[in-house]
Amino acid sequence: HMLSTGAFNALLKTLEEPPSHVKFVLATTEAHKIPATIVSRCQRFDFRAIDAITIAAQLTKIMLSEGIEAEEAVLKRVSRLANGSMRDALSLLDKLLSYEPQRLTLATVQEILPPPHDELAQAVIDRVAERDSAGALLALDHALQTGRTVERFCDHLIEHVRTLMVLRICGPETDLVDIAESAKNALLAQAQKFDAATYVYMIALLEELRRSAKYSSSHRALADAAIVRLSMSQQFSDIQTMLSTLEGRPDKPLSPPPSARPANVKNETAPARTPLPTAPKTTSGGSEKKVPLQEKLSSTVRERVLRDPLVQKVRQSVEGTVVEIRSPNPSPKAPELETPSPEATEESLFN
Repeated sequence: HMLSTGAFNALLKTLEEPPSHVKFVLATTEAHKIPATIVSRCQRFDFRAIDAITIAAQLTKIMLSEGIEAEEAVLKRVSRLANGSMRDALSLLDKLLSYEPQRLTLATVQEILPPPHDELAQAVIDRVAERDSAGALLALDHALQTGRTVERFCDHLIEHVRTLMVLRICGPETDLVDIAESAKNALLAQAQKFDAATYVYMIALLEELRRSAKYSSSHRALADAAIVRLSMSQQFSDIQTMLSTLEGRPDKPLSPPPSARPANVKNETAPARTPLPTAPKTTSGGSEKKVPLQEKLSSTVRERVLRDPLVQKVRQSVEGTVVEIRSPNPSPKAPELETPSPEATEESLFN
């Protein structure tokens, strides 16, 4: 157990002037809780967690020396549940031997010990990858039935998703994650089921669930809703990835569209445009001539409209040109069309 602050202060004097015949060995799994005054007076050695293969090999030697039979699957399960601690592995083995002192079988392990958290997390993510909301809820229920709280299982899921994200981005040879060789192939296959943006979204959602479940009495409902939402995670991929996939170039981003399309290029799928309205105009010979409304606008008004930043942005978005500018509610009975005011012209463009 970690010493209290008062106990550390009392120990500090002894550490400052230790007796020549005494050597202190301090061991902890929570080094961040040790005061800096204590750490500065010690030689610190950080030990890495023991991999599951090494733990299983040591357990096999112990079982042979004690003359106890044990299935290989039993020792593998105990090694994974130990989470890198040989002490925890031996404690779990003692617990199993208290039930079956002569021969350990996998059935005994499944009855007494819970499944490893990585197996439970992997089962949930497998269902999520298949967009199977019902299966994901059943996998979550199975995980919570083992006695894990929603908050604790969220920690396991976040760590599992983080491992998948690092494998997807950095590749199988990365040193940013520490995984057993026996589980590496399965994790690599699962890592390819989501893109990087989806992993970021999943981790953010799970962290939000973890914090909400800590203070809510409806933590199970929140967990179920989050798992269903995770099953829809592929619908939240970034737009660039989806467009690249649709274009058949998943590794190459789309090039930006041209700022404007040539006037002689037409979109075959676009609906036909309404012809420009015309107005009668009396000529010197008494005959009437149809003149497009666009020609009746003063050049000053048209230039003013086309210089507007919003108009330019819309033109670039639709890759087109301004084809009609007219005054609102034109009078059909007017004998001669008058030039609309600049204010009315700009208002009609945005209505």
